[in-house]
Amino acid sequence: MTTSLRPLSDSVLETWYRRLLLAYPGDYRRRHATEMLTTLMESAEPGRERPRPADVTDLVLGGLRQRFRVPGHRSLALAAAVLATLTFGAFGAAAGSWAGERTFAALPTGDAAKTLMSRIADGPVEPDASPMGGGPGAPILGASTGLISTPGWRFDQASDRLAAEGWTITRFTSRAPGDVGCAGDLLAVRHKVVLVADECVSESGETLVKAAFFAQRSDAYLPLTAGGAVLGMLAGWLLSAAIAYRMRYLSVLRRAAGSLLVAVGLASAALPVAALLGNAVQLLRHLGDHTNAVYTVHAPLKPYWSFDFGSSWTVPVLALGAAACAAAAVALCLRRSAMYRDQAPLAG
Repeated sequence: MTTSLRPLSDSVLETWYRRLLLAYPGDYRRRHATEMLTTLMESAEPGRERPRPADVTDLVLGGLRQRFRVPGHRSLALAAAVLATLTFGAFGAAAGSWAGERTFAALPTGDAAKTLMSRIADGPVEPDASPMGGGPGAPILGASTGLISTPGWRFDQASDRLAAEGWTITRFTSRAPGDVGCAGDLLAVRHKVVLVADECVSESGETLVKAAFFAQRSDAYLPLTAGGAVLGMLAGWLLSAAIAYRMRYLSVLRRAAGSLLVAVGLASAALPVAALLGNAVQLLRHLGDHTNAVYTVHAPLKPYWSFDFGSSWTVPVLALGAAACAAAAVALCLRRSAMYRDQAPLAG
């Protein structure tokens, strides 16, 4: 039997207690709020206008405990809550990673990339400003010079020109005279942008220089990614608990439909979550590497990401499908049965 909360008085203390009881889930308040509020008011000293600190702590912690509690002892509901927590944590990390990538240094594109390449080599420059996917998730801008036939061109002179313009040369290898193949390379850094150039010589003596630019990881990236993961996990568990509570009031048919939506959503999210976690592992493995493109956690959600088991759209499409299933499950649970809808919530 459920009871609705009825006003007891207009006292300031009662208003405080009503607000504190909002820490509890709505279902719990509908069943116990009147009893709890009556007990709190009766135990308060005459004339008191604010709750005791101990009451505030007990009510807030009790409310949080109820919100994090999965109702009953249903192993399937608990398993779904754990999987949802991991799933939301992975997508939360991806959201934080996306926000963190917005703090990366801007990369040279178009004419700026062409100008930068002209500092390296004498010859026609054909920049390619399209992002490249694969393991490293940060956008990489590639550019190549075409064949260089300028007499007297030397890779070390390119290094000197870059150093004169403020680039810090962190690695430089010049090929020996007569060497063929890609024997020379250069790595330079300026304003959190890394330039990597390779010098390749064919057997006919023609020289080709290729370069790529990528942004180093910003200081804000890791905190934003970790914060997104924590918030995602909290949201996943709380949402799972709330859905489990509400599904108890659904009809058998709607409860089965809700369970099916949850199952399909978790199954659809399995591959995207695995891809996101894979990039997170690579990110941790290369934390100290500042000479290669950053492994961003959210890279698998980009349509140009390289994927071995399907098209580049496989992971984004599955992620959208999982989100659609989650939204449908929430919408289904929000359409309460007549019994649940007629019970008045606690007024604040």
